[in-house]
Amino acid sequence: MPIRIRRKHDDHSHLDDDERPPPPRLVFNGISIAGIILAIGSFSSLFFFIILDLISHDAGGYAGVMYIAPVALTLAGIGVALLGRVAEKKHRAHGKPPTISGQWHVELNLGLFTHPKIVLIALLTTIGVTLTLMTLGAGSIAMVEYTESNAFCANTCHFVMSPEAMVYEDSPHARVACVECHVGHGAKGFIEAKVNGLRQVYGVVSGDFSRPIPTPIHNRRSSLEMCESCHWKDRFVDYKVLSRQYFHADEESTPSEIKLLLKIGGQEKGAGLIDGAGIHYHMLSQNKIEFIARDHRRQEIPYVRVTAPDGKITEYNNTDEPLSDEERTSLETHQVECLDCHSRPAHQFAKPMDSINDAILAGKISRELPYIKYQGLKLLDSRYETKAEALKEISYGLSGYYNEEYPEVLTEQREELQRAVTALQEIYRRTIFPEMKADWSAHPDNIGHRDAPGCFRCHNDVMESVEGDTIFTDCTKCHSILAQGEEVIETLSNFKEGQVFVHLDDDEDFDDFTICTDCHDGGFAAYEDL
Repeated sequence: MPIRIRRKHDDHSHLDDDERPPPPRLVFNGISIAGIILAIGSFSSLFFFIILDLISHDAGGYAGVMYIAPVALTLAGIGVALLGRVAEKKHRAHGKPPTISGQWHVELNLGLFTHPKIVLIALLTTIGVTLTLMTLGAGSIAMVEYTESNAFCANTCHFVMSPEAMVYEDSPHARVACVECHVGHGAKGFIEAKVNGLRQVYGVVSGDFSRPIPTPIHNRRSSLEMCESCHWKDRFVDYKVLSRQYFHADEESTPSEIKLLLKIGGQEKGAGLIDGAGIHYHMLSQNKIEFIARDHRRQEIPYVRVTAPDGKITEYNNTDEPLSDEERTSLETHQVECLDCHSRPAHQFAKPMDSINDAILAGKISRELPYIKYQGLKLLDSRYETKAEALKEISYGLSGYYNEEYPEVLTEQREELQRAVTALQEIYRRTIFPEMKADWSAHPDNIGHRDAPGCFRCHNDVMESVEGDTIFTDCTKCHSILAQGEEVIETLSNFKEGQVFVHLDDDEDFDDFTICTDCHDGGFAAYEDL
């Protein structure tokens, strides 16, 4: 026996307007009922997405996109309910009785619904809300997945970031999604990213953006949130052997090899070889190292403060350019974290010096071409307005040099020359972006100290304490040279001291502290006087 819904009418037509009962406060007519059902259904579904976000450990930085559909439908439902109220007021203004009045009750009857209109609206609205939420929920998940993709970050939304996107593809973190580092988790990270994104969209549309895009040092997430979700800073690494083969800028591009023993260290001492914490001394939980930088890229550091585990504080000041009282109060004090040294973990713009060494080592560029490293590096480090111009000038420049100085190369080594041109063009295409003014010099890498200040920002012979001690002690604190050319350390007892560094191009011994960047910049500067 079907359920029958019947409304009992109360005739108030004979009453004056001020004597008629007021309409219900919440439900006015079918429009309001539809809006209320839509709002309640959408709002309740919001809790489902919140719970899903809380229990999901793999939710990405843009997981907040899932909230858009239920929130939007909740607001839409409220709007429809208010629209019903407006319609009811107009209805009553013409002296008509309330659309919904009297009493509703359910009875069993073999007949049809007496007044099925409201029931039909409620039923269809409920079905519509359910189907809409299911569709929009699935669409939201698909949207989240797309907005978390690297294609969205690098192409669809942030095409001006194409230099960063290209070098990211060759980085050790190429399998880590952009949002894992650049966007925080949950709704907070989503909102902050989108608010910042609106500003960036305006900049792209108006053309008002920096070239190169600055590294977001001032507002980046902390290393604790980014790096330490995968890496454990107190992990003991011990020694690490680093082997590098370089090529001289002479006619034969003579090879020369160097092996270093890096003292990475960590929380504990290892194998009796490290008499301290090594390079990772900076990151150990029992130490606190703070610094003040004069520039936004944190390359010029005039002040360092070290707090030892026993609470002893040692301050170091740059004696050549000491920190003024005004700077001490106006500049921010930073505590050292991973990214202060590992400054380019996923967007490292390779230096031409390294790129051409690697290409020669891999056989992409033949050493049989006279002065190929010298000429190739010179072409890579020249200034061009566009990438198209650069690729053309690399081809013309290299061919022109050999046509003038070694014409036999064009006939006897044409294939090797073309392969060298192709290799140099590929290096330029993937690492140097003149339109955005983005390259290795615009984004210095603080690991090491050859081509950027890096370690020497703090570890130098002018950063002194009041007792006259310097942060820099000697090179063997961080690494030992095991081999240079034919020279090899033969006994374990020499590991701590290693060999004296011999400069590869002039065989000069470096016994005293020397700033590498006085000559080196990662490009052609080291060979300009040759």
